[in-house]
Amino acid sequence: MPRVSSFAEAKVLPQLEADVFIAGSGPIGATFAVELHRLRPDLKIIMTEIGGLDTVVPGSHKKNSVDFQKDIDRFVNVIQGDLSTVSVPVTNVPVTNADPESKWYLRNNQNPEQAPEFNLGAEAVTRCVGGMSTHWTCACPELHPTLERPLLSSNQTENDALWKDLYPRARKLIGVGDDQFAFSIRHQLVLQTLTKAFPKREFKELPLACHRNPEAPKFVTWHSANTVFQSFGVPLTVDENEVVRAGDFFELYPNTRCTRVWQDPSTETGEIALAECQRLRVGKAGQDIRVKAKVYIIAAGAVGTPQILANSYFRTEQRMPALGKYITEQMMAFCQIMLYRELINKVRDKPEPEWKARVEEHIKEYPLDPIAMPFDEPEPQVTSPVHVDHPWHTQIHRDAFSYGKVGATIDSRVVVDLRFFGRNEPLERNTLTFSKVHRDGYDMPQPTFHFQMSEKSRKESAVATKIGGYLPGSEPQFLEPGLVLHLASYSVVDTYSKVHDFSNLYLGGNGIIPTAFAANPTLTSICYAIRASEHIAKNVFK
Repeated sequence: MPRVSSFAEAKVLPQLEADVFIAGSGPIGATFAVELHRLRPDLKIIMTEIGGLDTVVPGSHKKNSVDFQKDIDRFVNVIQGDLSTVSVPVTNVPVTNADPESKWYLRNNQNPEQAPEFNLGAEAVTRCVGGMSTHWTCACPELHPTLERPLLSSNQTENDALWKDLYPRARKLIGVGDDQFAFSIRHQLVLQTLTKAFPKREFKELPLACHRNPEAPKFVTWHSANTVFQSFGVPLTVDENEVVRAGDFFELYPNTRCTRVWQDPSTETGEIALAECQRLRVGKAGQDIRVKAKVYIIAAGAVGTPQILANSYFRTEQRMPALGKYITEQMMAFCQIMLYRELINKVRDKPEPEWKARVEEHIKEYPLDPIAMPFDEPEPQVTSPVHVDHPWHTQIHRDAFSYGKVGATIDSRVVVDLRFFGRNEPLERNTLTFSKVHRDGYDMPQPTFHFQMSEKSRKESAVATKIGGYLPGSEPQFLEPGLVLHLASYSVVDTYSKVHDFSNLYLGGNGIIPTAFAANPTLTSICYAIRASEHIAKNVFK
C-alpha cells in the first residue's frame, strides 16, 4: 500500500517544482508538453512515466529495427511481451499435474472482483516511455463527422471549423501521410481489386504516422511519442539517474508512478495542490516525492488515468460522478486471406506500367519464384472508412498485432489481414471501477470491468472479401473483447479537457472521447491535447 495517507504527510515529501506536471509519456502527454512549450517557452515541465526506458531513443517505435521490417511476424512477440492484461478473473481450477501433496489454485495477481462474463478480457496496458506508441500500427484516420466525432461546440458550423483546424495540426505533429505505401505492387493490387469489386464502397490509402527515407525506400520509419518530442527542437538526453531532459525546461522521470493528486483539504476550491509520485527503480527503495505545479495533466492511458483519480483522496463520487461510467471499447472481427492465384498471376503476366521494371528484375534474378514480386515489396495499407451504410472502420493490410502471426511455411507476400472495427455505444451499465481492497502489480487500485455489448452494436456487421481465400486457422472471427486496446469512457472533462469543478486539472487520451467510434482514436486524442494546451496557456498562464 502507498505509505502516504494524508495531505500533511504529502506536503513534507521531497519536492520537485514546475509550472506543468504531466503523468504519462505517450503521444498525448508528449503533445501537451511540446504544445505548451511552443506557446510558452518559459514554462518548466515535469513528466512522469510508470514504465522504464525500453528504447535507446526515448519513446521511439520498436518496429524501426531492420530485422522486424524484414520479418514482421517476429514483431508479434514484442507486442505480446509489452502488453499487461488489466483484469484477470480468479480461477479455481487446481494445477492437476502437480505433486498430489502440493496442489494449489492459480492466483498470480488475479482479480477476485472480476466477473468473467463482464470482463474485457484482452484489455491491456503498456508501461514504458512512449507507451503503446512504441509498438502501435500508426493508423491515424479522422473520425466520421456525424457517426463518431465528438462535439467541441453546440454550433455545428463552429464545431466543423474547429475540427477542420485541429486535424491538420495533429497530422503534422505526429507526421501522418497517405502515400507511403502507394507505390507497392501488393498495395495497388489489393486497392484496385477491392475498388472494382465494391464500386459503391470507398477504398483508399490508410493514413499512417510514418515516412520513407528517399535514400532507403525499402524501409519505413514508424512514428511514436518520440516524433512528437522532436518538436521541442532540441534533442532528448538521458543522465546518469535515467532522467530524460530537453534543455532546461523539460524533465521526464521514467519508472516513476504517479500515485495520486492531492487537493488541499483546508480549502473548498477545486484546485489540485500537488501530485504524489514514487520512483520505482530496481535495487533501490521506492522514493516518494511530490511535484508542485500550477497545472496538472493526467494522460496515463484509458485505464491509468481514472486509476490515478480514483486513488486520490477527494471523493470522486461527488467531484467526478461520471468517472469510469459509460465505458466503450470497439468490437473487432479479423481474418487473414491468401491472395487468389489469378491476382498473383496478373503481376507476372499483365503488370501495371509502374510495376513492370520491378517485376522483370525479380523474375530475372529469381526465375523459379512463382510470385513475381520482390521479396521486400511493401505490404498493402488500405482502408474502407466508416460510412452511414456500413459503420465499420476497415483495415486491409499486413501488420503485426498481438495475434495473427503467419507460420514460416506461408509466403507472407500473399497474406493479407482484414480487420473490421465496430462501434459500441456508451451505456450506463458499462463501467470501469477500482477496488478499495485489492491492488494491482504496481500497488494501485485493481481495475474491474463490467461490460456488455448493446443489441444495436451486435447487429452491425462487416464486408466479405473478394481478394482471396481464408488462411486456414484465420477464418473470420470476433476477437476477445478489449483486444483493440481503444478503451474510452463517458467524459469527466469539458471540451477543453479540463475536469469539471477543478481549475487546474486536465486529462488527455482516448479515455476522454465521449462518443462511440470505430476508427483509431489517437489522432482525435492529439487534437484534444492541442486544444487543451491552448486553453491552459491562455487561461492559466496569463
